Amino acid sequence: MKQIFVKTLFVWLLSSLALQAQTVEVEKMHELSKRAKRGYLQHVNQDAETGNIDLIFITSQNQRRIKMEIYSFDKEYNLLDQRQEEQEIENNRIKLRLGKNDVEIKVKYKEPIVREGISVERNFTGTLVLKRKRVTYTWSTFLQEYTKSVETLEKVKPKTEEGDKYLPLSYYEDDYTGDAVVLATPKNEMGYKRLTLMKFNKDLDMVAKKDIDYPYAMKAFYKAVVNRKNPDDEDIAIAEGAFLMLAPSRWGREKAPRDKTNEFEILRFDNDFKNIVRVPFKAATSLWRIDDDFANGNNHYFYGLSADSKGKYFDQIVNPNKFKSIQIMKYNDETDQVEYITNTNLDEMKAKIKTPPAQKRKPVFKGDQFERKIAFINDRNEFILSGQNFKVSSKGKVFQDVITLYFDSKGVLKAMYGVDPIENNKWAKAFGAPQYILDVGDSKQNMYLILTEIDGFDVGDNRLEIYPRIAKISKNDASISNFTTLGVLNKKKFYLDKNFPFFKPEPNKITFFGSTSNGKYIYFGRVRMD
Repeated sequence: MKQIFVKTLFVWLLSSLALQAQTVEVEKMHELSKRAKRGYLQHVNQDAETGNIDLIFITSQNQRRIKMEIYSFDKEYNLLDQRQEEQEIENNRIKLRLGKNDVEIKVKYKEPIVREGISVERNFTGTLVLKRKRVTYTWSTFLQEYTKSVETLEKVKPKTEEGDKYLPLSYYEDDYTGDAVVLATPKNEMGYKRLTLMKFNKDLDMVAKKDIDYPYAMKAFYKAVVNRKNPDDEDIAIAEGAFLMLAPSRWGREKAPRDKTNEFEILRFDNDFKNIVRVPFKAATSLWRIDDDFANGNNHYFYGLSADSKGKYFDQIVNPNKFKSIQIMKYNDETDQVEYITNTNLDEMKAKIKTPPAQKRKPVFKGDQFERKIAFINDRNEFILSGQNFKVSSKGKVFQDVITLYFDSKGVLKAMYGVDPIENNKWAKAFGAPQYILDVGDSKQNMYLILTEIDGFDVGDNRLEIYPRIAKISKNDASISNFTTLGVLNKKKFYLDKNFPFFKPEPNKITFFGSTSNGKYIYFGRVRMD
């Protein structure tokens, strides 16, 4: 095993305009021992006082003992020490003396976990069916994560007090507690005017229920589960509630009037339905496919592709691959208010297209297939959405141009950046370019778009070989610089580490970290952001 990949670095400017995105301060490479090379990087420790870095490689491990090789570097990445240690594992943790401090490290080696819970399904007639399930989590040392297998047990069909069965509209399952929460509507009524929240425990008992009535048919078209960290096992989160997005439906005996098809509702609740919040709002267009959401403090953002509705219901999207706009909503879950909802069409995007000065092509968002790679909020509460256009072939997705959309704090588009990737090999086309946005730097005037290009695939370690390109985006005028390409030192190519591609030694600096594809040499490259 080689566990680390690469890092990158160095830089030449692609343009005579001298639009430098950052300054490379130092780059160093070091040779690993054969033991560390065959093992994997478990932990990176940085001393806050000295800036020294420790790399802990696991060279051998079983349930009780662990062998390590530790490399220590100063803040300029000069090698200070290299040593081997062996310890007993207690409660999945070990303690190491790193510099002047004792550091506790969680060791990712775990016993299989078996839990029972509920699987929510819809049968061929549309009826809600609950099945007991047994979930087994087995730890993979190679993947450094759990793999999950599910065994289905007995089943039950919940009914209303009148004996009617339910049609499930949305649900989520809590793998840790075994509970399941379901939003459904009575099957025989087929009205979608009465929606019922139900919570079932792992024994299939209904332990909570709440009916919610509407004047006309409503359906859930998006769900966002709110998870909290599990203090006992952070790899299996605990669900504590959800957001459901509801919209008027064309199905049911009483449909909403055509002039109300964009009158949506956020339904927010905890697992026991003791705190249910209903927030109505008007969408800019009812034909909205919410692709994703994310939270930033008290704010929750929902976003996705949309189309001109012209009085249509949300479930009348005929061709989901042809959209003409992007709709974004910001919701404050402390005040329970929708702070803004905006809809930006293709013409507006094209009018604000920007590209790196040295780039000849001007790729644009095409209004069809688009895969999100980044959703980010900067220190000005501005929203950045970045991803890639793709087309679908007989072999699956084929990724194309990189598109980054930059919205201000009110959801108004400031710029669309069209970036032409360098790599066009089969791996780059199949996986698409991983991306990052960094909001760093002393001036607070810039952000940095990191586009990682895929150079190939290491079959032995089952890892993509990627290197970074960095561009600066101005928050003031939304301009973008040329990209700085990183990844070559002493005639060697370095690729970003999969688990530790970069870290922040100081607030205005980034250190990229990786190795050669054979894992023999590791690399540090520290960059100062302007």
